[in-house]
Amino acid sequence: MGNKWIDSRNALIENNLVQISDFVTVKCADTGVQKYIATLPKGAVILEYLIETVATFNSAGSDYFTLGFLGDDDAYYNDLDISAGTAIYRGTVNVRLTADTAVYATYTDGNASATTGEMRCAVMWAPWTALVA
Repeated sequence: MGNKWIDSRNALIENNLVQISDFVTVKCADTGVQKYIATLPKGAVILEYLIETVATFNSAGSDYFTLGFLGDDDAYYNDLDISAGTAIYRGTVNVRLTADTAVYATYTDGNASATTGEMRCAVMWAPWTALVA
């Protein structure tokens, strides 16, 4: 399937099938950098974010995950504290897109001191075009 458009997109949209984007790796060196996850079609509903912590972030302060688009890195989810090093995070987003939209994940080091840390993140979404006129 890849991170771009989904194969057989029309069939998926017609059936409103739930999809999971490819996982994207974000490391401590990526602090403040928006990492591309996927481009979702107009009418898609972002249902959840999924995060797997591969290596715990070791900053002296808090470590945060945000989910959004270029120009607004926390439009869909703002500042999930991932400092605890929990292996798996999953949370509700429930945002309907009004245009084709590239979705990005951002890691923010609250204290600018992390030297290790890595997570893999993805979004779960459904092509829900019936909701968009």
